[in-house]
Amino acid sequence: MNSLYDNPQIEMLMLELADHLKNRSGKMQYGYLKKDDKIIIDEIVNELEKEPNIAELYRLWYEKRSALFLMYQDNVPDKPPLSTQKDFKTIKNAVIKETLKINEINAISNTENIFNKIDNENKGHISKKDLSTGVTNLLYRLSKIFEEKHLADDSGKFSLIDKKLRKKISEKKQTQGLKM
Repeated sequence: MNSLYDNPQIEMLMLELADHLKNRSGKMQYGYLKKDDKIIIDEIVNELEKEPNIAELYRLWYEKRSALFLMYQDNVPDKPPLSTQKDFKTIKNAVIKETLKINEINAISNTENIFNKIDNENKGHISKKDLSTGVTNLLYRLSKIFEEKHLADDSGKFSLIDKKLRKKISEKKQTQGLKM
């Protein structure tokens, strides 16, 4: 039984991104990358959103967030793609980190191959196992990001009672004759 996640589309996009980032210098964060790199990262995030578990986590998070919208508006805006959701910018940086890790592992294995004088024809080639491990690690990071967002929402960071809701609660208590 293979415990690594296998998605050829995500793997192909991560290979492309790994190739783009291989010779880049400077800060390796989404906001500092070139537009073509950002497009690849957004495509990876869009593919990750298609994964059923990630889609369900995002749906649940958005349902929770929709309650806040309903307080101020009569209708909830359509759920934006995960790649454009500002609350989840950390996912894009997680994609970059995992891609950089894949490049590091590949560089180390190439150095070992050169040192041992084996497999010189595969120099620069990222193995399927390393790529699948990177995608699996990325999915794990995504689950942690969703968990952190959920805990942050429950801890009161986003669930503070605002002025409008407090007034609504106060009016309800008054109609029921409760002390305030």
